[in-house]
Amino acid sequence: MPTDALSLVSKVIDRAIEKSGYAGAASPPGLNQTPGADALIDSLASHLLTFLGIGGPAPGGSGQASASDLERICAEQMARNSVVARALGACDCWGELPACEVCRGRGVSGWRPPDRASFDALVRPVLRKMKQHRLRARGASGAMR
Repeated sequence: MPTDALSLVSKVIDRAIEKSGYAGAASPPGLNQTPGADALIDSLASHLLTFLGIGGPAPGGSGQASASDLERICAEQMARNSVVARALGACDCWGELPACEVCRGRGVSGWRPPDRASFDALVRPVLRKMKQHRLRARGASGAMR
């Protein structure tokens, strides 16, 4: 199986270009291409073309997403990220950006007190379900004794 990620990505892009009917580019050497790797490259190339809306509809739609659709989706995901970060007491960057003006890269979960409303909406239902599952598991194991 390929171990060089750059070579794998290059092969996938080359295969996608080849499958789309455009003139292909030469792949860089260095990828040990086994039959499994070839199947992986072919599959990834097909998924890439489908995602881009080339040679068939993109998933979840009849064609390529417009720029405004992508902007809307990105804005929704950013808003959702902020709500989840607040629920878990994290910075919006999740502590992954040392240059973050808010947390300086320290904003992982629990970095600050969770926002109560976000926690109650997102985390508390999960905790309730986990407690129910534990109680059922204890009941089932107790009934077997």
